Amino acid sequence: MAEADNHVAIRGSTAPARATLTFRAGAFAVFVAEIKSAGSPGHWAPHPAAR
Repeated sequence: MAEADNHVAIRGSTAPARATLTFRAGAFAVFVAEIKSAGSPGHWAPHPAAR
């Protein structure tokens, strides 16, 4: 994961030479917060605004 100019770039650790996914830093922060607040796997649900 790398941050640059208010963006976060993510790549797969098993294929580091392949393409990255880039997200706005704020959107990625919301995504991470949702994952953290969901608790254990299997209990995650999309944010109501994403439905």
